[in-house]
Amino acid sequence: MEDGEKQIGQMVSFILHEAKQKAAELESKAREEFNITKMQIVKDQREKIRKEFGAKQKRLETQQAIARSTAINNARLKRVTARTEALDSAMTGVKQKLQAITKDPSKYKELITSLIVQGSLKVLEDKVQVRCRQEDRPLVQSAFAEAERAYSTQIKRQTGVERKVALSIDTGKSLLSKGKGAVIGGVVLCCHGGLITVDNTLDSRLRLVEEQDKPAIRQMMFPAGK
Repeated sequence: MEDGEKQIGQMVSFILHEAKQKAAELESKAREEFNITKMQIVKDQREKIRKEFGAKQKRLETQQAIARSTAINNARLKRVTARTEALDSAMTGVKQKLQAITKDPSKYKELITSLIVQGSLKVLEDKVQVRCRQEDRPLVQSAFAEAERAYSTQIKRQTGVERKVALSIDTGKSLLSKGKGAVIGGVVLCCHGGLITVDNTLDSRLRLVEEQDKPAIRQMMFPAGK
């Protein structure tokens, strides 16, 4: 009886020992798997955070690049606008000076004479009609004699040929001084019934200067590097 109980006790002890070993193995394996899983989770989270940070950094860099480009473009537009306004202001100043000349009879007559001679040299006709503003007619007519002499003198000097021009007012058509198409002064020369015309109004000459000499004017007003 005692031997049986002893054997049963040994069997129980063996079973308990095996159970403890198995439990220890399971616990060790579970701990190992836990550590592996934890390391993988930490690794995955780190990678996720790294990617999110990289994406945020890229978005920030893109936003900064856009903001920088926008600021540069805005500055460039402001500079262009300021230069355009300055150029327009300069041309307005020139126009005002031309208007002032039209109110000075001696200076205006001298200018009108030059414009008539220049236009006559372009058409090279014996008879040329001159269109002007209604209020300028007396002054323009008073410039004819001097303009005709200057025309002949220049033709003689340049070609050695004797040539004259007969100037007259185009009474059928005057230049406007008010409203749409109005001019601040100057003349339009025409011949052959208006088939050939030379626009020598002050407005036309001002536009011509602005178009042809704008680069030089801009360079003079805004030197490179300043």
